[in-house]
Amino acid sequence: LLILFAFLDFGWYLTNLMVLENAVSSGSRAGVRVKYWLDSDDDNYVDPREIARKVTEETFWLGKIKEKNVEVSLKDADFQVVDEDENYSYLEVKVTGMDYGLLTGYLPAGVVPDTIAARALMSFP
Repeated sequence: LLILFAFLDFGWYLTNLMVLENAVSSGSRAGVRVKYWLDSDDDNYVDPREIARKVTEETFWLGKIKEKNVEVSLKDADFQVVDEDENYSYLEVKVTGMDYGLLTGYLPAGVVPDTIAARALMSFP
């Protein structure tokens, strides 16, 4: 019975980690697409960082991500020159220190982490 509970807790950890990684990736992808299609002079312009944060929070369907755990940064090509011939921007979405609860609690401390984290970085011209 204890082995079954250990499998459940470890599976719950992996499920949370994979769903969080998918949510972070989806958020950064959505932010990049907004940046790519909308010009800052456009009346309908929305901040790609806000779109990335919103999509990340909505895509994590296993629970609620606290706003303090989500960090979104946008590096514009105008400010970040990587190479004179290749000038690109990137959007980074990070979720750090997110608590999740074990299902059974039978795994001893240190077997699985107490918090989970994920990071995604998308570049665009």
